[in-house]
Amino acid sequence: MEIISLSGEQVPCQRLYQKVKAARLEFRQGYLRLVLPFGGTDGQELIRRHTPWVLKQVRRYRQLVEESSSLTLLPRDRQQWETLMAGLIHQWSEQLRVKPTRIKWRWMRSTWGSCTSSGQVTFNQRLQFLPEVLVSYLVCHELAHLRFRGHGRAFRSLMNRYFPEIRQLRHQLCLYQFFLDRRYLT
Repeated sequence: MEIISLSGEQVPCQRLYQKVKAARLEFRQGYLRLVLPFGGTDGQELIRRHTPWVLKQVRRYRQLVEESSSLTLLPRDRQQWETLMAGLIHQWSEQLRVKPTRIKWRWMRSTWGSCTSSGQVTFNQRLQFLPEVLVSYLVCHELAHLRFRGHGRAFRSLMNRYFPEIRQLRHQLCLYQFFLDRRYLT
């Protein structure tokens, strides 16, 4: 890993040469990753063209580090979590008048949950460590997809009706995702 200087900012950078057609930039866990095709350039021009984006990512990363530093994970065991989930799934299924065909949970890296067109709902096992209000929001969100496929106007209206503080909840989820990724994926 090297350190590059962009507008006075010191940014850790990793250059990877892979079998890709085009060079790309990624920002992950506080460092810039430059993915380059074999036999291509060193990527300096790409970095120069995208310096504002890189600096924005650096600032966002630092802000997330600061904001997530006070988070704590709840020490629920699997039984406590399954009991909580069963209650929330029952509550929101009745409230939304939906009936999932199957509920399951597994460790997921980049999403909190998913819902298939056949009615199967999957939740991220990481929810076990989040505050109940966030778990409730996510259960409602996934079950609402049994009524509305996408995130269109009707879906958003429904979610805003039950969670008027939705922006703050989504921000908290972003912080927890960041916190958990830093803790378990680095």
